[in-house]
Amino acid sequence: MYDDFDPKGEFWTDSNGLEMQKRKITDFEDKSVKVSRNYYPIDSAIAMRDQSGRQIQVTVMNNRPQGGSADLSDKANIEIMQHRRTNTIDKVLDMDMALNETEGKDGPGLRINAEYNMQIFNFKSGKSIQREQQIKNDQPMEYFFSFDKLDFAKAEPI
Repeated sequence: MYDDFDPKGEFWTDSNGLEMQKRKITDFEDKSVKVSRNYYPIDSAIAMRDQSGRQIQVTVMNNRPQGGSADLSDKANIEIMQHRRTNTIDKVLDMDMALNETEGKDGPGLRINAEYNMQIFNFKSGKSIQREQQIKNDQPMEYFFSFDKLDFAKAEPI
């Protein structure tokens, strides 16, 4: 979409849904830990900005806490970890047991119905909808119904 989009290894994640924390991709000599050490908790949003002067920001808003990173594997990509599921033990990554969360003992993998919203805008002249979306996710509209008929004339005072 934007061929020249370059965040230069910087991105932001929210901190407990309160404020955005600036993150910087750290390169390690040991390439096996580069990905895991550059993933951060995302409670409601992850964002990256173009550092080449075009003032474009891309924000991905999620409805549940997850892990994520940006500009890590490929330039200008946002990565969000939907599931942590592996069936192998990897001593290099200090995994002593497989990560295999299932429904029941031998059931299928857990189903997660996650929602994502993405906003691309000019951060100098536009307005982010991140907080509005966060409030919608954290405080959804609740509907209440009553199917019983209530006769207010015969109701007892409280």
